[in-house]
Amino acid sequence: MEITRETILRWRWKLAFVFAVCVPIFVVDVLFFANNLLKLSRGGYVPVLIAGVLVTIMLIWQWGRQALGKAFFEFWVREGKKIECMLIKHLSLPLKTRIVIS
Repeated sequence: MEITRETILRWRWKLAFVFAVCVPIFVVDVLFFANNLLKLSRGGYVPVLIAGVLVTIMLIWQWGRQALGKAFFEFWVREGKKIECMLIKHLSLPLKTRIVIS
């Protein structure tokens, strides 16, 4: 549990106090979850399916954004520096001259 580790290490709470706060919250959470499991057979699967589709879309979106960011970094930062160095050598400009490509 990340919360208990954070509360003990960062906030310097005692372990007994952490359990006194977290266990009642966990019990209430489990009761709500058990109650909602009973509703799945009576049509409660529809919101679960919709949530599953939305989570899948968001995860694919996040994966695509990370891949796109990595591709832009590889091309513009790593390859861009090589292009800039080749331009400086080709144009024989002094090293302090900046080339802005926009």
